[in-house]
Amino acid sequence: MQESLEAHYRATSYVVEAGGAAVVIRIGEASLALDRLLDDLHAGSFAFITAWNPGSVPVCDDENQARNGELRERIVAMGHAALEGEGRADRGPWVPERSFFVPDIPLEAAVVLARRFAQRAIVFGRRGEAPELVWC
Repeated sequence: MQESLEAHYRATSYVVEAGGAAVVIRIGEASLALDRLLDDLHAGSFAFITAWNPGSVPVCDDENQARNGELRERIVAMGHAALEGEGRADRGPWVPERSFFVPDIPLEAAVVLARRFAQRAIVFGRRGEAPELVWC
C-alpha cells in the first residue's frame, strides 16, 4: 500500500497561496519560486501538512474541515504561521485536500503533528533543495 500511496503523493501538486500568487511544490523538484517564498518569509525550511482523510481514508467534508481547523490552531499555538494550501492530484478522481504550508517548523515537530492527525506522510523541504516526502 505504501508504494501506491507514494506514487499518488509524487503525482500531486502541493500549492500554497502567498501574496496573491500560487506557488506549486513538487516532491523531488527544486523550485526558484519556492525559494523566493521562503526568502520572503525569512524561512529556511517548510512542511506541507494536512489533517484531511486520516490514515488515507476519506471522511466527510465537515469532519475534514474541523480536523484542519484544529490543525491550524495547533500550528499557531506552536508559534508558527499556517499559510493556506492545497494538495491537488495531477490525475484521477482525488478531491483536493486543504492543507497548510508551515515555514520553519522543525522536521521532528512536523512529523509529530502529522502523526497526531493520523497522516501517513508530509512534504518537507529546505531552501535550495528539492522537497521530499517524509513518512510518518
